[in-house]
Amino acid sequence: MTRWRTFCDPSIKHKLMATGLFAMAVTAVCISGVQSFLSWREGRDEAVYDLMSTAQLIGMQVARELTLGSIKEVSDALATLGARPDIRYAAVYDNTGRLVGGYRAGGIAAIPT
Repeated sequence: MTRWRTFCDPSIKHKLMATGLFAMAVTAVCISGVQSFLSWREGRDEAVYDLMSTAQLIGMQVARELTLGSIKEVSDALATLGARPDIRYAAVYDNTGRLVGGYRAGGIAAIPT
């Protein structure tokens, strides 16, 4: 009977210990959530920077080929995107809106217009 009574009517020591443990658990969960969010955001920022760098490099190469009038070379420049599995398609259009060159990964039916 004394064990049941101890469980139902804990001493102040046990109440304080339980409150402290609960506070530590909540703090650990909050810190874990913040760390996960910061890690996700850092990974997203790196992916955006990487994609922007790729776009700038391909853009400069395509602009050079268009200036030289090498239309076939535009598709060749875009074909280098095959090394990036996260890029599904890319297209280059002239001033009139005509498709000049494009790239599409396997499984993509057509380049969207």
